[in-house]
Amino acid sequence: MDIQRRNRGIRFRLLHAFMPLLLSLATLAGCSSARDVRLDGVDRRFAAFYSDYLIASGVISRSEDVALVPPSAPDLDLMLSRHSLTEREFQRRMKLYREQPERWKKVVALVRTDIRKK
Repeated sequence: MDIQRRNRGIRFRLLHAFMPLLLSLATLAGCSSARDVRLDGVDRRFAAFYSDYLIASGVISRSEDVALVPPSAPDLDLMLSRHSLTEREFQRRMKLYREQPERWKKVVALVRTDIRKK
């Protein structure tokens, strides 16, 4: 039980350490030219996961009074699982988006569309 709790804590810290990077990549992606990049199924699942993450953390809210609360490690595990993403795939995608900001820009566009629908 302690190992599982420790591993979840590590995953939780890793995910939260990378979220500011993802947000900065969104800014950088806006400065680059969008090549003809086709998103695959993993990109689409990542976008769905990321929109759920933003909504759950309170980043996306119609109210100014909502406190920003990062989802707990079990909630993050559930979100990853719900979108059929493994921690390893999440890490691979993070690296890919750093290397291909034009792809990240398209993922962010999917996130925006998904959030508007919700």
